[in-house]
Amino acid sequence: MAHFDNKEQAEAQRKQLQQFTRMQREKLIRLKNPNWLTLNATPFKTVDKKVVVYA
Repeated sequence: MAHFDNKEQAEAQRKQLQQFTRMQREKLIRLKNPNWLTLNATPFKTVDKKVVVYA
């Protein structure tokens, strides 16, 4: 994950990445996250659902 000193640097990087093809963006992701694991600091909220099994 990239960290920037100011908003302008982050915006410039975002604009540059928008010019990349999908394949180029995926290559960047796979360099740091080859298994496509979530990078969220907090886990996803799970919703309790009833499970019905028909036998």
